Amino acid sequence: MPYDHFDKDKLSSFEKQNADFIQGRPHAFFASGTAAIRYLLHHLDLHRNDEVFIATTSGSPFLSTCVSGAIQNFCRLSRVLTKKTKLVFVVHEFGIAFPEIESLVAEAGKRGIPVLEDAAHSITSMHNNQPLGTHGNYLLHSLPKMMPVVNGGLLIGVSPDEKHPDTETALQARNNFKKYQPYLYSFQAKRRNHYAFWKERLKQFPEIYDAREATAFVYAFRHAKWEQIYQRLDVPNGTIQMGRSYNPGWVMLPTNEWMETADMEVAFEDLQKSMNKA
Repeated sequence: MPYDHFDKDKLSSFEKQNADFIQGRPHAFFASGTAAIRYLLHHLDLHRNDEVFIATTSGSPFLSTCVSGAIQNFCRLSRVLTKKTKLVFVVHEFGIAFPEIESLVAEAGKRGIPVLEDAAHSITSMHNNQPLGTHGNYLLHSLPKMMPVVNGGLLIGVSPDEKHPDTETALQARNNFKKYQPYLYSFQAKRRNHYAFWKERLKQFPEIYDAREATAFVYAFRHAKWEQIYQRLDVPNGTIQMGRSYNPGWVMLPTNEWMETADMEVAFEDLQKSMNKA
């Protein structure tokens, strides 16, 4: 389904009124979300003995190497707030809010520590009726996670300066964001419909996330034979592009907005077969 299936002239008034996520805040575009992280760490003048506190939605010990690699080139990772903490890095996993964001931001504020909200997977998710990225000081988003583009990162809360020249890729990211921003709520509707599709058909299995206000990037559930399911489905030319996790027992399914109902039905049929054979 091409992006222009969502006719800009037919967007609802709700979409038009809520399409500006930046809302006048300082921001900069980058070649990738990882490049945006590196810029922020440099901007905050973090050094080898400083620490970045990591909080994730599920509390899983695993962290994307896109995040950990960027941070460890500057300073240390920590799961504990200490006197060395110079940045609180909140990962809203797969667009699903870290449930204690308000209390963590409040504690960070008491300590004078800035907060970055990593909403890389979804810029339209909410938490307690408040958009992700509006609780802390900074918002990070990766454009390819929600737009039909191959690269680009957005960092809200900083302005570009002489240390961050507008590279060709960064300019392309800015243009792409402007191009697809009006369609984000249509993308959101498709993803939420697909999440509901999986949730209804897999309700006998424990759901991992509470995605009531989220525009989730995946639907995740627990299954005892998760390894066998991946072995059968996550293959070249398979019908489902599986999300992989190092968390034992997790199975993650796509909510990609470009899938139609017929695609979802075929994917579910193959998933059923794989679970029956596992």
